Amino acid sequence: MPILPDITLMVARQQIGGFDLEELAFSPNEIRSLFEIIYGMSLDDRLVEGLMQHTEGWITGLLLSASSLTSGLPDLTRATAQQA
Repeated sequence: MPILPDITLMVARQQIGGFDLEELAFSPNEIRSLFEIIYGMSLDDRLVEGLMQHTEGWITGLLLSASSLTSGLPDLTRATAQQA
């Protein structure tokens, strides 16, 4: 949110709105759905949790992870999840 002197008043009057980081990040269920719909991949809970930890739910990280999973590159998320 931009720093404005009357920002709280503007929010109360519903003159402005916005998204916070939690609203922009994908949830575990959304990650699972993304991979199922776009890539036809069914992810187990452990892999979804690993993706969530490594990407923080950000779409760019998820898409890069999907690219490595589908191209045969090493799956660093799975390797790191197994170490934990």
